[in-house]
Amino acid sequence: MRAGTSSSRALQGAAGLAPGTSLVSLESMTYETESVASVDASY
Repeated sequence: MRAGTSSSRALQGAAGLAPGTSLVSLESMTYETESVASVDASY
């Protein structure tokens, strides 16, 4: 019983972590493209 509970907790933790990680990577990607666009505009 204890092993099943810990494994389900680990799955919940991974499920909660994955969306946040993808969201951060997505935000950093848009920030990078915006900064590159601003550099092109300054040229």
